[in-house]
Amino acid sequence: ALYKDSLADTPRKIFIAGGFADVTGTNCTVLAEEAIDITKLDAVKIEQNIKDLEEDLKMAVEMADKIRIEYKLNLAKTKLSAVTGRFDV
Repeated sequence: ALYKDSLADTPRKIFIAGGFADVTGTNCTVLAEEAIDITKLDAVKIEQNIKDLEEDLKMAVEMADKIRIEYKLNLAKTKLSAVTGRFDV
């Protein structure tokens, strides 16, 4: 959660995938491969993406393709968990 000025503010939740965080006593800098406001994530679209990726995984032959698809599938499932608050996806 990201707070604008103080902990009393309403937090803004951001989904972050990959990257690095530099944390000091007064500051936190995040360099992320992907950062999306959770309110911008669409659970229905993510669920469809998961179904599509599962189909792609079934058809994949090359190990490199399987690894790439599994990474995208895990990322999509993590996004769905961030949106729904469920971790059983």
